Amino acid sequence: MRKGMLFVGTLILAALLLVALLAGLERAEAAPTLPTPTGCVVVSANIITDTIWDGDCYLVTTDTVAIMPDVSLTITPPLSGTLVRFQPGAQLQVLGTLQALGTETRPITFTSAAATPVPGDWIGIILEDDAQNDRDIIRYAVIEYARTGVKVNDEDFVELTHNRFRYNGGPGPRDGAISGDADNATITHNVIHDCRNGLSLNESFNNVISHNRLYNIEAYGIRLFAATTSGGSSNQITHNEIHDCQLAALRLEIGSQNVVLSNTLYLNAGSAAIFVDQALSRFEGNLVIANGAPGYGGAVVVTDTSTLSAISRNIIHDPHGDALAYDASAPSPVLATAGNALCAPAGYALNNGAGNVSAPTNWWGANDPAAAIFGPVDASNPITLALAAEAITLPADGHATALLTVTFRAPDGTIV
Repeated sequence: MRKGMLFVGTLILAALLLVALLAGLERAEAAPTLPTPTGCVVVSANIITDTIWDGDCYLVTTDTVAIMPDVSLTITPPLSGTLVRFQPGAQLQVLGTLQALGTETRPITFTSAAATPVPGDWIGIILEDDAQNDRDIIRYAVIEYARTGVKVNDEDFVELTHNRFRYNGGPGPRDGAISGDADNATITHNVIHDCRNGLSLNESFNNVISHNRLYNIEAYGIRLFAATTSGGSSNQITHNEIHDCQLAALRLEIGSQNVVLSNTLYLNAGSAAIFVDQALSRFEGNLVIANGAPGYGGAVVVTDTSTLSAISRNIIHDPHGDALAYDASAPSPVLATAGNALCAPAGYALNNGAGNVSAPTNWWGANDPAAAIFGPVDASNPITLALAAEAITLPADGHATALLTVTFRAPDGTIV
């Protein structure tokens, strides 16, 4: 086991300072006390003709209100916004088309009708496969106190953007903000917090999951889970900020060609990213800082995976365990593990329990990678760090200044 690093580099230190700043900005929010509205429009039957809700308040009083096939419900809020309240156990089932078109100043709130709401009060919004590829849209909405805020049952081309999901979750291991089977969906610019799970998707393909912020999650931030089918493939998971998840920020199970790019993953009690049986997927340009707890598996864990296209250009600093870990179930992984800044003062920068790993041209937390790696690893041509100080010239007042330059340099002399 590693005993520590002498110097972790200014990139790592700057990243740690960034994490400390971000950590102070978002913590658990107190549950709001919603006023009990009067004069709500009572909704107690299925929606059988094209309908527009443009009022202040609607109250769903029956277990299931269904938007029937070939029928649309459009919600266009007034200046005050629209409040949609659900009695305990109620749900909105979309067999046709839902267009919830809030704006930044005219939001829609889907919430519990209970006097003292708790997570799981109502079932949620269920988007069913209508076989017509009509685009269900939920935009600028608050979805709270449901078992699952939005559940996608094989519906394609769903758009969930600029929403806030909070206080959602139930007894199921995949309950939370967003779950189900989604293909070609756009899930962007959402804030998801204080939920059982963030996104928990199965057999999901070609989705764009981007620019979301997830925090204070009981289980997983984003999970592509495998059941009797794969977790999903060809998904773009990019530019998300995920922190304070208890099990892991990201977990991808049985899939291929998933791209995890330019995410910020920090202060998660479990691993930052776990790859299970992934083929030709990529993990690039991510900032992974201060995750885990003593005795856990590592910041980035690869298991049952023989080929990843790349683990490159990431900054991974782990204070509790290994920065990058391949377990014994990853048979001879053929990986492009290059161009990373890896540092693990309490563990290994790369702990390889599998076959040979090619990992040239990385920064290992020190100029000599020997103590930073475990197992069969080709760590040739490491990136090195150099310090250079200008000569000090004393001015007339006797005070001296000097410029200290920190340089990361590739073996070919290129500054990286």
